[in-house]
Amino acid sequence: ATALLALIIILVASACSKKDVKYITVPDFTDKVFADLSASDYPGLQLVENSKEYSDEFEAGHIITQSPKPNTEVEEGTKVLLTVSLGRVSTKMPDLREMKSSEAEKLLKKLDLDLTIRIETTYDNNVEENRVIRTDPGEDVTLTQGQTVTLFVSRGPETKKVTVPRVEGIKLAKAIAMLTEAKLDYKRSYVDSDQ
Repeated sequence: ATALLALIIILVASACSKKDVKYITVPDFTDKVFADLSASDYPGLQLVENSKEYSDEFEAGHIITQSPKPNTEVEEGTKVLLTVSLGRVSTKMPDLREMKSSEAEKLLKKLDLDLTIRIETTYDNNVEENRVIRTDPGEDVTLTQGQTVTLFVSRGPETKKVTVPRVEGIKLAKAIAMLTEAKLDYKRSYVDSDQ
C-alpha cells in the first residue's frame, strides 16, 4: 500500500511538472544580422553565437544556420546555436608587375577565389612583351570570391610605320629638318662623292 501511494504521488508530481513546462516555436534566424538580435525580442530562448564561417551566400554578420532548426518546438530556456557569416573568403592582391602573364594567371588561380581574370594588352616601352604592366585592383587590395581582376599586359614597344622622306641630294640642314619633322632619328656620316 505504501509503494502504491508513493507511485501515485510520483505520477501526480510528474504530471504537474509537465504542465509547468512551456514550449516555444523557434523562429527562423537565417540571414538576420546577429548584432541586431535582442534577447528581449525572443523571451524564453538563449541566442548563442556558436561559430563563424566564410560564406559566398551571406554577408558578413548575417546568420547562416541555426540549431535547433526553424519551426521546432522547444522547451522555454533552450539555447539556439547560431552560425554567423564572416562574408566571402578574401585575400590581398599580390604584386604581379613584370611577371609573365601566364605565370600571373596561374598565381591568381592558386588563390582559390574563383576569380574572373581579364587580359588587356597595351603597348609599353618599359615592360617586355607578355609581361604584366599593372593590375586592377592594385597590389595589397583585398580580393573576394568571384571578383574580376584585370591584368594589363605589355605588347612591347609600339612601332609605328612612317614614310622616310627622300633626302638624297638635299643640303644637310634641310635634310636634318625634314628628318626631324618626320620624328626620325638620324646619324651623320660623310662619304666621298663624285656628284
